[in-house]
Amino acid sequence: VNSSAVMHPEEKGSKTETAVLKFLMKTKHDYREIRKQYEEVRKYPFSSARKRMSIIIKNGDSQRILVKGASEMVLESCNKWINKNTMKIEPIDASVKEEVQ
Repeated sequence: VNSSAVMHPEEKGSKTETAVLKFLMKTKHDYREIRKQYEEVRKYPFSSARKRMSIIIKNGDSQRILVKGASEMVLESCNKWINKNTMKIEPIDASVKEEVQ
């Protein structure tokens, strides 16, 4: 779970982040256990200039980057996507980006 939000008797973190944690709890998933499964390699905090934050995690023998932020900024930096029809990674072009927005 790409977040530093936590749930105690009081919520700590953004409303969006705590909403994700509440959803996980309602569906009987423990966000703390999910976080334990992935080692954090590097974190890039939110930047108002970049309008996003990123975290790199170990995912088995590979690494994965998780990005959260303004959709137009995140989409602009994408060069591949997972085609929902084929479930294959494909190059992303302007028509796909337009459809996503």
